[in-house]
Amino acid sequence: MNAEYVRKLTPEELTRHAMPYYEQAGIAGMDKDILCRILQPRTEIFTQIPEVVDFLIALPEYDAELFTNKKSKTDSVVSAEVLDFVIPALEALPQWTEEALHETLLGMAEAREMKNGTLLWPVRIALAGKLVTPGGAIEIATLLGREESLRRLKLGRSKL
Repeated sequence: MNAEYVRKLTPEELTRHAMPYYEQAGIAGMDKDILCRILQPRTEIFTQIPEVVDFLIALPEYDAELFTNKKSKTDSVVSAEVLDFVIPALEALPQWTEEALHETLLGMAEAREMKNGTLLWPVRIALAGKLVTPGGAIEIATLLGREESLRRLKLGRSKL
């Protein structure tokens, strides 16, 4: 199967074809709708899936330099500030859902007159430990769940 074929699959068909690779990667228990949404546009062949989502199972070692991004206008100082206000806000979040995370994170960016990318870049780096990921900070946090997301965010903050 090639990328064009993968993109034409329904979510149900994609999940059925991808399930052996989800199982291989250790992500079969994660939200299939989100996995489908983030992987379908980026999957050329199913055998790529385990490598592309490896960070969901084990946070890779990463350098604090990843927090610096010219386009998102982030550096170690900005990233530390962002994580300093994001972590307590997410700890207080009553429900850990994609909608609640979206509303909270984008609401914080708006309230602080900050571009979404400036807030979301350090969050995604702390959650994934990679420059390139399928999905963004909100989808990744939803898939990881509250406990693991907060653990990774605090670890990311400790690198800054």
